Amino acid sequence: MIDAHCHLTFRNFENNRDQIIKECMDSMDAVVDSAPSIEDSGKSIRLAEKYPNFIFSCVGLHPSEIPKLTAKQIDSQIEFIKSNSGKIIAIGEVGIDKFHVKSEADRRKCADVFVQFIELAKELKKPLVIHSRGDNGEAIKILENSDARKAIMHCFGAEDFLQNVMDNRWFASIPTLIVRSKKHMRIAKQTPLELLLTETDSPFLSPIKGETNVPKNVRAVVEAIAAEKGISFGEVDKATTNNAINAFNLPLVD
Repeated sequence: MIDAHCHLTFRNFENNRDQIIKECMDSMDAVVDSAPSIEDSGKSIRLAEKYPNFIFSCVGLHPSEIPKLTAKQIDSQIEFIKSNSGKIIAIGEVGIDKFHVKSEADRRKCADVFVQFIELAKELKKPLVIHSRGDNGEAIKILENSDARKAIMHCFGAEDFLQNVMDNRWFASIPTLIVRSKKHMRIAKQTPLELLLTETDSPFLSPIKGETNVPKNVRAVVEAIAAEKGISFGEVDKATTNNAINAFNLPLVD
């Protein structure tokens, strides 16, 4: 099993991070950590260095971070990613968020920065991890207009645009939220197995309400996908693990 998206650098794990990671190592093949801010970027890379070939780092800027940053800070983050490209496996999470980002000026800024990250991913030959919330497909339209080839749609829940994702052969990453979300159940059922990834988005979206989510809970996603598709846990586990290895070009044996 592979958790294709979590946030282990967050303060929620400050007191038990190493214990959680060691528990994951007992039952999982890898964990992909996503650094959504400048502050988390270095932490994520150091965490991946501490647990080589088990934790892998993605670095980007969450769209809700963009309005707070100057152009100089954004350029500095892009340069940081370039100089550390050998230590990261993907650019992300990046994208569009109209749920948290309210003003039109800020939304335009987010869209412009998103295009910069798409071009950066092309330059570095890295996949993109895409955040899209409340955007009515804008992130997908920008990806298509920018001819983005390799994308992972993080916590994907936009049913109306599932066909676009499948047509582009991008990956739909299904979160632990699936255990109580009929929308995500439908997406998992309709998406070909070879385009599915599993994620927790830890510390968020726990399968048990009120609890802090952890990467090992990705098992619940595998179980739910298996139930929706009417196939075995093992078949889903093998396929989604191999999908993550291929999506992120992980140095693991598939």
